[in-house]
Amino acid sequence: MIAARLNTPVRQVALAELTGIEWPSLVRLLDQLCAANLVRRDEDPDDRRAKIISLTDEGRLVTAKIEKELIALPAVMNPAGIFDLAVTRTEEILLGIVCASVVGSAILPNRLAPTLIEQTDAWFRDAAFYAKETFSGRMGGKTIRRAGSGSRSPSTRSNSC
Repeated sequence: MIAARLNTPVRQVALAELTGIEWPSLVRLLDQLCAANLVRRDEDPDDRRAKIISLTDEGRLVTAKIEKELIALPAVMNPAGIFDLAVTRTEEILLGIVCASVVGSAILPNRLAPTLIEQTDAWFRDAAFYAKETFSGRMGGKTIRRAGSGSRSPSTRSNSC
């Protein structure tokens, strides 16, 4: 999740420092994540001795799902407070939009405004789509199965890392 938040490949040594995971444990964990096709371990172009870690597309998807669940956790823990939580999240988002607008109009040149508006509109369209999908009981166009309603088969994909 740290690599996803940084949104850029990160050196293996920096990842160990950021997470506080001992080097041998991190290497074993990265081996497992590589085998599951969630991360890639490549040579650092600036230092061939160093390795850089980056998320694969599948790793980004898994990370997004985990973060979505973490965001929803307070609602699960306190269902009576769901409305208050929704209001608080909406206030946070609106405050962020207002701050970004003020800073953007004061700092960024006007020619960037149409691009930013277009990107923001796309984010809101995506958010509306995903909200509609979620509330209708679907994810990615497929109906969401309830817990215990079916079995999963293990992945047969192999990945060398």
